[in-house]
Amino acid sequence: MISTKTSCLVLGATGSFGYALTTELLKSNISTTILVRDPKQAKTLFPNSQSLDIVEGNVLDEKHVATLSKDKTHIAHCINVAYEDWSKVMPRSTEIVANCAIENQSTILFPGNIYGFGTQPKINESSIPIPISKKGN
Repeated sequence: MISTKTSCLVLGATGSFGYALTTELLKSNISTTILVRDPKQAKTLFPNSQSLDIVEGNVLDEKHVATLSKDKTHIAHCINVAYEDWSKVMPRSTEIVANCAIENQSTILFPGNIYGFGTQPKINESSIPIPISKKGN
């Protein structure tokens, strides 16, 4: 159950899982901060939300993520990178999220990856898995 004191930092809010989660958080008027590389895209995806704070940055900037997560009850690790970049990004970003969650006693939301959903532009609760590669099976 989400309480009114819930606050969330979403990493990867402009991707499939992050978009779906952020949309639901905003519908519930949950205080949400998103860390994005492209604020213009985020403002297009999430217009006119009073409970949203859009912050430009990089998930690999540990100090920035630590600062943003300081008062958050939840940290959503929804980033997904190209398969060939996973070894460069995912272990370190996951470590950063874990360190911040430990420090702040936050809950981590970690949906996994989107390979099972193929090339669907945005996913939601009713999306059907349609993998297009061996990784998605």
